[in-house]
Amino acid sequence: MTDLEFGIRFAEKDLPHRALLLYCLKSGAAQILYCAEDGILLREKNAGHFLLSAQNRGTAEKLLKITGNKDEIVAHEEFYNDLLQKMNPKTVIPCNIAAYLKKEPPAASDADIRQLTIADLPTVIEHYHLFTDEEYFAERLNSGAMYGIYVEDKPAGFIGQHDSGEMGLLEIFEPFRRQGLGLKLEKYMIRKILNAGRMPVGEVIVGNTASLALQRKAGMEIDRTQTAAWWIF
Repeated sequence: MTDLEFGIRFAEKDLPHRALLLYCLKSGAAQILYCAEDGILLREKNAGHFLLSAQNRGTAEKLLKITGNKDEIVAHEEFYNDLLQKMNPKTVIPCNIAAYLKKEPPAASDADIRQLTIADLPTVIEHYHLFTDEEYFAERLNSGAMYGIYVEDKPAGFIGQHDSGEMGLLEIFEPFRRQGLGLKLEKYMIRKILNAGRMPVGEVIVGNTASLALQRKAGMEIDRTQTAAWWIF
């Protein structure tokens, strides 16, 4: 069995929690740095962050030494949080992993949804509320990974895929909120990713009840028993 086959089997044992690991492995987006029964360490080729899942503290400590402390680490277990805290993170973002595990996509939307281009960068920067990173959004737009929804030919919101494959970057503009447009965008992206032969994966920041409800309505399964935290150094 190859490392890739072993890694896929390792990720499939705990879905949806390890869905991002599975996506990166199957899409070829990650380099396998370590893969064994006691854990796995990947490095996402495009974004450069590490994805770590360890079965015990000894393995976690060993694999964290490989990562150093100058990158982002997606840690899939909480029992070695103290080891990560000692690396002096700038930010920690705990998330619940969501994944669409059905074979059939959700019902198609009749909404006006179009692929965005770099010309839409000012609109994206103006409206997205979680962070402002012009270089990142420009790369996402140039990669064809963002889509906008329109009402009577007016831009009403957008969605996209992050550079490591997760669905996200969702924003609905006022006065178009509470009209179901976010759900339409979510279902559109699920269908698009499924049609490309990939598993739709997303992350819900712990405590974001609105996002949690939206993911469920779209048919995503969410692991509420575990978190996968982004540790940013």
